[in-house]
Amino acid sequence: MTKVKGVIAAAGLGTRLRPLTNELNKHLVHMYNSLMVHSPLDILLKQDVRDITLVTSEEHISQFKKYLGDGRDFGAHIEYTAQTKEKMGIAIAIDSAVKYTSKFEGKYLVVLGDNYLHDQAKIPEQAFTDDNSYILTVPVEEPRHFGCPKYNEEGNLVDLIEKPQGIPPSNRAITGIYIFPARDLSSKLASLKPSARKEYEVTDLSKSYLLEGRLKEIQHEGLWIDSGSSFDHRLQTILAQAVKSVGYRTVERMLKDIKDYN
Repeated sequence: MTKVKGVIAAAGLGTRLRPLTNELNKHLVHMYNSLMVHSPLDILLKQDVRDITLVTSEEHISQFKKYLGDGRDFGAHIEYTAQTKEKMGIAIAIDSAVKYTSKFEGKYLVVLGDNYLHDQAKIPEQAFTDDNSYILTVPVEEPRHFGCPKYNEEGNLVDLIEKPQGIPPSNRAITGIYIFPARDLSSKLASLKPSARKEYEVTDLSKSYLLEGRLKEIQHEGLWIDSGSSFDHRLQTILAQAVKSVGYRTVERMLKDIKDYN
């Protein structure tokens, strides 16, 4: 299998989680009996990706080192690099990791630091060996809050729309899990332009592969939460406690019953 390097993007300001994040990086906030950052770390480890670069702000590197160290307690090797403050956006976090690991020639598995994915995503081995980029999507109730895939009548992926206005093109959301081949990632990152909100968007990065016919979608049907808001933080904490108490399958059935009742 092609060598795979994990990237955890954990440089967000966490404004939606204040006052919890006034002094602490949001990815170090507790979620029941663990930290938020343990979820993306677990996603990487379950894919047997143990060579990991964590990207955060310069002032928070020491906080992560305190809790994660060099990764040996998790059976991993974790290095840290700082995201530049001059440019904003998830693509800049990825760019920081790529520059830090400039000699790497395999594939990057990028996970955003506030992603909670309980049921193990089935990432095919091909995703780590071919020359394509991948996104992982899940069905959601409110796709307008996320990046959203658009399909043609044949069901083929034809576009990615960031937080669509009006009627979303599908009921699926792009999770914060991406796979990129290293060979041309640097050049694609360098060609990105800032969006209307003056950020360098990972959606635009993925679309550059789509335009070349090199973007593939992995459709996942399990439980996914973007824990960036205070509501989702509380929801993840409650669900994590419930899963610990009664098991994932029981919680899954309960959630389905609630959805069917509504």
